[in-house]
Amino acid sequence: YDCLGPGASALPSTGPAILLADGQARYLDATPGVETLLDVPAELVLRQTLADFTPPDSHRDAERAWAAFLAAGQATGTFEILRPNGERRLVAFRAVADCPRRGIHASVLSAPDAPPDSRSVREIVADAFPEASFAAA
Repeated sequence: YDCLGPGASALPSTGPAILLADGQARYLDATPGVETLLDVPAELVLRQTLADFTPPDSHRDAERAWAAFLAAGQATGTFEILRPNGERRLVAFRAVADCPRRGIHASVLSAPDAPPDSRSVREIVADAFPEASFAAA
């Protein structure tokens, strides 16, 4: 559950905040919108995990939520992130497993009060990563 959703972007000027992660919640790619949301350059997000952006007192809940997401194949909700400066921030997410391909999981993040994006997570990811090969829907 490493995505935020209903709205697709943290700030309109940065585009959608999308994280792609492997099965161990290790981030493989991120859009510029993630930089604004997490306050970390996208290249520094890579190879970090969900736990790296989760407050220590929430690690166990995050692990359970990640396992539930993988089992269900999708998830929507909110969770609290920990930014590098120590600030806690509530984010919304929409996540889809095996998107854009098997073993890679997409999360679209936003501020909880952002207007909803009517597109599916797969559509948002396809627009942000046009070079990605997509698994059959």
